[in-house]
Amino acid sequence: KGLASSVRGHRRKPCESALTLTDGADFRCPIGLPPIKTEEELREVLQYGTVFLNTASLHWRSPAEICLAAASVLQFPTNINVYVTGHSRKISTDVHTDNHDVLILHTQGAKHWRVFAPPARKRGTHPLYRGKNEDKLLESELGDPLLDVVLKPGELLFVPMGFPHSTGTEGTGDSGVSVHLTLGISTADYDFSYGGLRKCLLQHLAQDPQ
Repeated sequence: KGLASSVRGHRRKPCESALTLTDGADFRCPIGLPPIKTEEELREVLQYGTVFLNTASLHWRSPAEICLAAASVLQFPTNINVYVTGHSRKISTDVHTDNHDVLILHTQGAKHWRVFAPPARKRGTHPLYRGKNEDKLLESELGDPLLDVVLKPGELLFVPMGFPHSTGTEGTGDSGVSVHLTLGISTADYDFSYGGLRKCLLQHLAQDPQ
């Protein structure tokens, strides 16, 4: 209910949402989002971590319109998640990689972003899911950031899939709440890659793609 719900007529469609708790080191835990119906309640929750709303574009008109416009230009499906972080958080999102390209659309406040080159392959881990679940990307695996920047409203950042990145709001010079949208372009989910092209060609030639 509350922030996690969108309303159309008399129907409520809950949006997947959570509060991410992290100390940037050994502790990382997403928990269920409590009911949030006022800005005051949201600010209270943001004292503890970052609120994220997955697939917001399936629930609210504004992000849906952005996705439709992007899909029209890119000729590819897109999705939007929303991230809300309070001020002065050293780590709001632990360093990790994603299995999709992302356009960051910053809309409110400020957020510090660091983007790194893809680390060397590590046995037992997937390069597009590093820093997630039980895996942790160590500083020793990362070099100096390729990009170290503070985003402000109206600014945009592109993060390619497989490039580690982390965020925070400490030292940004802004004391307000930070909000950004991530426009995800999930080519890997659709096998839209050289590997996928190879598989299609082999299938077309009636050969085993394995």
